[in-house]
Amino acid sequence: MQKKSRSLWGHAAIDFLKTNKVDLILLDIGMPVMTGFEFLDEARKLNICDDTIIIILTSSNDSRDINMSKTYEKVSGYVVKPLTRNKLESASSIHLKAIVPDL
Repeated sequence: MQKKSRSLWGHAAIDFLKTNKVDLILLDIGMPVMTGFEFLDEARKLNICDDTIIIILTSSNDSRDINMSKTYEKVSGYVVKPLTRNKLESASSIHLKAIVPDL
């Protein structure tokens, strides 16, 4: 099992992911300095996170953000805060289905 990591800043996460592999990223699109969408653009440009499941976990229920998230192939789900048990179970299900498509 890989170690868990937490980064409050998108740039720090990008730097970390250049040399480290993670299985799952819970990404907020409303991060300071670099938005979640900017993070996704940078990750795509650098070809990092190719084998990483990315679930957006955010306070935004704006349909424009939801639709924008669907333009990113690596985004496996969109969960609106607050995170509840049901939403966590749903996100876990999304993660498992992304790893094991026939589940």
